[in-house]
Amino acid sequence: MVDSIIEKLLNSFLTSAEFIVIAIVITGFIGYVCRYKPRGRRFTELTPNFMTSLGILGTFFGIVKGLYHFDPQDIDSSIPTLLEGLKTAFNTSIFGVVGSFFFKISTTFFGD
Repeated sequence: MVDSIIEKLLNSFLTSAEFIVIAIVITGFIGYVCRYKPRGRRFTELTPNFMTSLGILGTFFGIVKGLYHFDPQDIDSSIPTLLEGLKTAFNTSIFGVVGSFFFKISTTFFGD
């Protein structure tokens, strides 16, 4: 029962790198817009942390996705699935960290 739920989640859009990347971009956009709102400044301050956290979340999703179908008894046929999950993991991590970096740079040097 739990395995089928996990498998459905792993195969859904929630674990794709595209979904995580879109969430990171939307978070950055909202953070940038909120810096012009008096009550939104706190969100703007936390936006880089949110972006990095989303990247790390994508990392864990990618690793779980890669390991879920990994069969140690049949390594040769399991490697492509593992590598696909690791590709998702690294892409989302890099995008989260780079997005956070550019957000900090843009809000620091190109202030109000």
